[in-house]
Amino acid sequence: MEGKYFSLKNKKKVICFIGIAIAPLLVQFAGGYWMQILMMTFLFSILAVSLNLILGYAGQVNLAHGVLFGAGAYASGLLVMRLGVNFWLTIPIAALTATAIAFVVGYITLRLRGTYFSLATFGFVVMMLAVYSNLSGLTGGQIGLMPIPPASIGGLVLGPNQRLVRTYIVLAFLLLTMFIIDRIVHSRVGRAFIVIRENEDLAKSSGVNTFWYKMLAFGISSFFAGMTGAIYATYQGMISPADISLVVFFQILAACVVGGLGTLIGPVIGTAFVQFLPEILKGFSEAYYYLVFGILLIIIVIWAPKGIMGGVEALRKRFASTRTAKKET
Repeated sequence: MEGKYFSLKNKKKVICFIGIAIAPLLVQFAGGYWMQILMMTFLFSILAVSLNLILGYAGQVNLAHGVLFGAGAYASGLLVMRLGVNFWLTIPIAALTATAIAFVVGYITLRLRGTYFSLATFGFVVMMLAVYSNLSGLTGGQIGLMPIPPASIGGLVLGPNQRLVRTYIVLAFLLLTMFIIDRIVHSRVGRAFIVIRENEDLAKSSGVNTFWYKMLAFGISSFFAGMTGAIYATYQGMISPADISLVVFFQILAACVVGGLGTLIGPVIGTAFVQFLPEILKGFSEAYYYLVFGILLIIIVIWAPKGIMGGVEALRKRFASTRTAKKET
């Protein structure tokens, strides 16, 4: 029974991964613009999957994910522009920079719970956005850092004309992130996250060090946020406060909620929804497409409060129970 369940779970994951892997080959025929949207979908999916670790699995509403993404982007951009460091070396540095900041913030804020923790992280967001905007000698102020040189690999410069190659590189980082997060979630650490999400008081009374497990979730999710920031900065050729505004963060949050919190594939599906649907709706109604998009978001949340993946699972269970009832009769 266990082997059958394991193979079924793996089969679903393999099908999803194959679908994601062939998407760039299909989308490239639609043109460079849609390939750029797909690449940004993969990039923001890394942010959504990593945010989902602390939000969906550990149950902590962290509003600082976007500015930690920005910390990684600025760290990478400054290293490349000011010190001439190879871009690929800046990725782990950017990730560790975001993680270090997250541990400091987490040490101060993670003893708070619920709304109080969210408000504390919001205060950190306001502070960091002010730093990014006003520390012009370092960050470039409102204009931002530019131009950040493109990365290169094997002598190939990954400029705007190399969209397919760049998309597959981002996809590789996304799949790596999903693999690591999946392993964490299905480990003892992941089970501790879920227990904390379900009942923190019970977890604490059972001997779980809830503070340090929440710190761990905060640090791991921030590591991937910083990594994503480094990739984003070099691919865009710049980074500014507008790239890490609260609007961008709430798009990532919406992707997690729409796709399904506490699922591996859900944030990716949600990000695709948030990225692609507004662009598709533009073709039908340039003036009202955001209104239509907002209505569709509300309908999805009402129809599937656990997200698209939760709605699909509910339908699967309903069909399975109907089939069982028919067999019994």
